[in-house]
Amino acid sequence: MHRRRLTAIALATALMVVATSSGLAGSGSATESRPGLALFEGKLIDLSRGWGEARGCVVFDSGRLAECFRNVATLHARETELASDVSILASCSTPLRLFANTGYGGQELDIYTRGVWQNLSTWGFDNRLSSYKVGACGSHLAENANGGGSWYPGNTGAGAQSSSMLSGWDNRVSSVYLQ
Repeated sequence: MHRRRLTAIALATALMVVATSSGLAGSGSATESRPGLALFEGKLIDLSRGWGEARGCVVFDSGRLAECFRNVATLHARETELASDVSILASCSTPLRLFANTGYGGQELDIYTRGVWQNLSTWGFDNRLSSYKVGACGSHLAENANGGGSWYPGNTGAGAQSSSMLSGWDNRVSSVYLQ
């Protein structure tokens, strides 16, 4: 118990040092102020530089660091654990699930944040989308950053899913938007 408390204190201190030294403590949304940073097994990683051993990551909302996990079962368990959190419910109640491989395989990026374009390069997922499951909030998938370029013509309404992208769209999406 004492060891866990010391670990938690050390992690909180490290996060504060990182936030202070990199200007993350300032105003503005977390997506703008700490792009790509995620907590993975007690350490901060920059997803825009690679996922390392992480297999599943979640972007909750602008007030939280993203979180990553070694396997998707742990990712889904964490999402279930936080399902009653008001800040998550202020976003979408269920995530847009993005998968690196067809058939809902490979690395998984779950996004809850509504009302802003999420550039997938921030999360190390640019041009990697091969299948998806839309949660409770309809979504848009765009070929360029910030919703630019063409939008994916397939069904991305609430509850839609596709085990593969339409022809010409595999590994082409660069930004997503949850309504």
